[in-house]
Amino acid sequence: MVKFVVSSDVDSSDDELDGIVEQTPLAVDWVKVDDEHRVGISSLPGCMCSGQRRSLRCDVDHLRHMRVHNSFVLCPFSELRAFKARNLLWELDEAGISVHHHPINPVEDIDVKSCLKILDELEQAVLSRKPTIVHCLCGYGRSSVLVALLILRRNSHLTAETAIDVVRSYRGPGAICTVRQYNFVREFEQRTQELLRSSAPDATSSAACTSAADTRSAACASATATSC
Repeated sequence: MVKFVVSSDVDSSDDELDGIVEQTPLAVDWVKVDDEHRVGISSLPGCMCSGQRRSLRCDVDHLRHMRVHNSFVLCPFSELRAFKARNLLWELDEAGISVHHHPINPVEDIDVKSCLKILDELEQAVLSRKPTIVHCLCGYGRSSVLVALLILRRNSHLTAETAIDVVRSYRGPGAICTVRQYNFVREFEQRTQELLRSSAPDATSSAACTSAADTRSAACASATATSC
């Protein structure tokens, strides 16, 4: 069992920090990834920065009341500390929410093998029909890219542009807004189409048929790493 250490430092996302703490419920967009399943995207619970001053405990309590079962946290520990949410993993665990911590550095190239592992784990959680949510800092970059990849995996007929548009229809035009994020989703889709063409059955063999989900996994493993 994973154990989370509670920090007693002054900057541990305490409600008594200077300034007004935002008490409105944490906004969660439930993105439709296929005909039957959705996944939630939100900003970082308890985030304390110039634009937001949220209560970590209130945000986690809101997720608990929403019956969220799985929380995928993409922020590294350094980012959690910087934005005063260093106790997030512990608070989620205490609330009975299953924690999936997969740190992705926002300024470095993503490790492709790690991306595939996260995508597999996220898909499994979503298919379990237990409410699942993904957080990065703002919910526009890393989280939105990961959900776009999941949409492509679950819908082999869609293009990268369509998957991105679906995410943006929920998160707004700021989602997947950098060239590197956009290109990462595009390359994932292009590699998938190449694998689909190469695995198409011919007259001499039908063994080359590959499921769309397996093809999406292979495409992610082949894609060039880019930051999200």
